[in-house]
Amino acid sequence: MSTLTADQATLILTASGLPSLNAEHPVTKRVIAAIPAEKADYRPDNILRSAIDLAWHIVASETRFLEAVASGAFDFSGAARPESIRTPADVVDWYSGRFAKNVDRLRQMAGDQLIKIIDFRGLLQFPAVVYVQIGLSHSIHHRGQLSMYLRPMGAKVPSIYGESYDAREAREKAQAAPRGL
Repeated sequence: MSTLTADQATLILTASGLPSLNAEHPVTKRVIAAIPAEKADYRPDNILRSAIDLAWHIVASETRFLEAVASGAFDFSGAARPESIRTPADVVDWYSGRFAKNVDRLRQMAGDQLIKIIDFRGLLQFPAVVYVQIGLSHSIHHRGQLSMYLRPMGAKVPSIYGESYDAREAREKAQAAPRGL
């Protein structure tokens, strides 16, 4: 049984979980959107996932974690990337729609729902609210992997935490360009 109270769980969600999710969501979308569509099958090594499969893993897993918090249980069905999700833009669109719905569901949760113990594959048993951070940490971990795919595939690396080299180069180039009247 959890020693976390319903009020504490609500505070954790509203003061940390939701602000963190909302801050990281656009960063994740930028990294995925930076994958060149024609190179979505790129993988730095045969044992690794392709860029599109890693992008799908990030968004599908984060969605699964948030839906588990909202519903009170994990659902591991439907993990495969649908045939209709073929490009990085498709992944971003899918993710954006589900993210907004899931965050709205989380905002509406009562504290008693947030302290319900949820089992994760028999390995972890935590109050529901804890899985918000676990899911976010999982996304950030794999987003870092995906960002390392970008430059070798010829893509620009977007700003993640602070300005990236590519973003700085673009900014400096734009500042140096002559301005027309």
